[in-house]
Amino acid sequence: MAESLSAQTEGSTGEKLHTACDECRTRKLKCSGDWPLCARCRREQIQCVYSPQKQMGRPKKRRREEPTLTPTHIPDVPQLHQPAHWDPAIHEDNDTFALPADYALLNFTTTDDFMLPPYSGSPQYPLSLHTNQADCSEVTISSSTAVSAAPINGASQTETPCTCLSLVFLATSELQAMSVKFPAALRPLRDAMRTALSILKCENCPKQFLSAMQNTQSLLGLLMAIAERFHRILKNIDAETDELDRTGEKKLFRLGDHNPSVQHLHTQTLDCPMGFDILLDGTEWKTLAKKALRAEVIGGGTGVVTLIALLDQFEQRQEIYHSSHVEERVSMFGNDNCCNTGDHNCVRGINQVRGMIANMQWK
Repeated sequence: MAESLSAQTEGSTGEKLHTACDECRTRKLKCSGDWPLCARCRREQIQCVYSPQKQMGRPKKRRREEPTLTPTHIPDVPQLHQPAHWDPAIHEDNDTFALPADYALLNFTTTDDFMLPPYSGSPQYPLSLHTNQADCSEVTISSSTAVSAAPINGASQTETPCTCLSLVFLATSELQAMSVKFPAALRPLRDAMRTALSILKCENCPKQFLSAMQNTQSLLGLLMAIAERFHRILKNIDAETDELDRTGEKKLFRLGDHNPSVQHLHTQTLDCPMGFDILLDGTEWKTLAKKALRAEVIGGGTGVVTLIALLDQFEQRQEIYHSSHVEERVSMFGNDNCCNTGDHNCVRGINQVRGMIANMQWK
């Protein structure tokens, strides 16, 4: 009599078998589960195979096996030169190392030869350089402390570097991509002038000659870009005016009363009761738009920052800088190459921007 499969659920390999044979499972028929032949396979005289059950669910991740490292024989390398005072204990210290006493003959009077340049990033393994001012024959590098290096002009290395160059790049990129249609063009221009003011007031850039020069040149370029955008907007206003005059159309414009006494009546919505719409012909539109634009450049409106005010503050800052760094400029360029007051390149650039403003057509 055939055995039941319940007694044979585990084969010789210890695997759990299906309760139905492969033939019955393939045909989707009921299997008697007899061992070693089910009733259907015995009746049809065919091979009866019970396959092992597969594990349900997601298979377990295989544990990564690290390859076994076999020691490699390294032949002894002959010592080419070994001082008589060589101390093997130096090589056994993992944290520090010391130079042999022979290096004291080099007569280092300062530690500048060992100083690392200032580094703005954070190294993965900070190092520290310690020297004895009385005896520089031993230099210790520790992996547990930070670098001690003297930056140029005595500036502290812990100072956070300013972002003036990045701000100039972002502001210039926005000016290049902006629309020149009034009044939508006012927002990026105001943002650019606020950026110029922050760069003008930067306290970190004037501390070193290189950063001061970068600040001056980048600020001058940004102000020229702002003045060029104002020229483009004025030309676009003239073009819109000509189009309105040609077609006879009028431009719809919305105005509002910003008197402080009625500020509480504003709802900050499109249907604000303090606002009203008017239709302007070409000449009226041109007069209104250019008057508003002139207030952003020269003043006369509610704007906090104007282009003329930026140029005035810029020129005052440069005069103070040049009057307080005479010796530094003479040591770099010599007496013959030092410019007189008012003849500096930065002042010339400022006057060029003033000339661009003088040529703006406000009528």
